[in-house]
Amino acid sequence: PNTVNTRIEEINKSTGQSLAGWSMPGLGGQVMAWAFAHWGAKFYVFASVDVDGFGTLRTDVSLLDSTNGQSSILLANIPYTIVGAGVSTCAPVIVQ
Repeated sequence: PNTVNTRIEEINKSTGQSLAGWSMPGLGGQVMAWAFAHWGAKFYVFASVDVDGFGTLRTDVSLLDSTNGQSSILLANIPYTIVGAGVSTCAPVIVQ
């Protein structure tokens, strides 16, 4: 996550090279906490940013659909700072 650009990259586990990448809008402030999860072909970014430089946090949950590259804000300005997210190793890569 970044103030100006946010990217999600699929990385080759053996070589470390990028296999695919998707851009998302910048987060609009310095990232103070973030987490990442996936389910099916969808990626979820939980990010808390300092919106004014004085520690005022805004936390949004964003969604990126890797099948079409579309991103959106699922939840805006929620009252939580999320520092970890997890998904079971048996979660589907593609939901049918």
